[in-house]
Amino acid sequence: MFEDKDSEKPIKHLHLEVNTYKENSSDFLIIAHRGASIRTPENTMSSVREAYHQNADIVEIDVVFTKDLVPVVFHDDTLGRTTNGIGKVKDFTLQELKKLDAGVWFSDDFKGEKIPTLHEVLNYCKGRLAVMIEIKEQNSIEVSAKKRVELLIKEINEFNMNNFVSVSSVTPQFIVELNYLNNDIARGIVLSKHHFHDIYIDDIIMKYTVDFIIEEKNKIESYLCEILSNKPTKLFLHTVNSKDELDRIVNCTLNGILTDNPKIFNQ
Repeated sequence: MFEDKDSEKPIKHLHLEVNTYKENSSDFLIIAHRGASIRTPENTMSSVREAYHQNADIVEIDVVFTKDLVPVVFHDDTLGRTTNGIGKVKDFTLQELKKLDAGVWFSDDFKGEKIPTLHEVLNYCKGRLAVMIEIKEQNSIEVSAKKRVELLIKEINEFNMNNFVSVSSVTPQFIVELNYLNNDIARGIVLSKHHFHDIYIDDIIMKYTVDFIIEEKNKIESYLCEILSNKPTKLFLHTVNSKDELDRIVNCTLNGILTDNPKIFNQ
C-alpha cells in the first residue's frame, strides 16, 4: 500500500534525549499514537508506515508479551477488539497469533494484516522513525516486570537504537527496572489515577527519574504545567486529534502531542 524508501535525512538530536531521523524536527514533537491510527488499523505495520509517510517525529506503539515471551505490538490484554481472535494474548504463541487478522476489523482494505512483533517494527523504523514504546500492564501474565524489560532491551540493543527509542508505562515497576538495567534509554510515566492518584509530580520525577510525562488532554491541570515549566522533564498530551483541541490548551508549555492523525499537524 505504501512505497518506502530508505531515509537519507541526517540525525538531529532533540532535548527529549531521544533522537529523530528528521532534519527539520522542532522541539515540539508530533507523535503518531499507535501509528497513524485514524487512517490505518492501530499498532500494525500499516499504521507505522503511514506514520512515517505523514511525517511524524516519533511513532508510539504498545507492547505486550506472548505465551512464548515474544514482545508484540498490541494494545489490549485480549484479542477481540482488534483481531478475529478470542482470548488473552498471553495464552497464545507468536506462531498462533500470526494466524489472526489484525486489519479487517478496521476496513476490508486491510484484510490480512498481521500482529507485528517489536522486532519487525524496529527493523522498519531504524533509519526512518524514532519509536516510543508503552509497555502495557498485562495484569494476568505470570512474568516479572524485570524479565519483560530485559526482553525489551534485548530487542532495542539488537538494532542499536538506544538513542532512537523511548519507553513509557502506567506501571511504575517497569520504569524502575529500566532505570536499573539501562539508564541510557529515555523513559516516561503515563499518568493514571490507579498508580499515581496520591503521589505529587515532584515525587514521581525524583523517584522514577523520568525524562517525560504523558497526561490525558482532558485532565491537564495548571499545577502540572507550572511544576514542569521549571524542570527538564518534558510534557506530552494524548490523544489530540485536531488543531482546535490543541488551541484550547492554554497557559501550558507542551513539548509534544500524541495524535492519531499526524498529518494535520504537519500541514
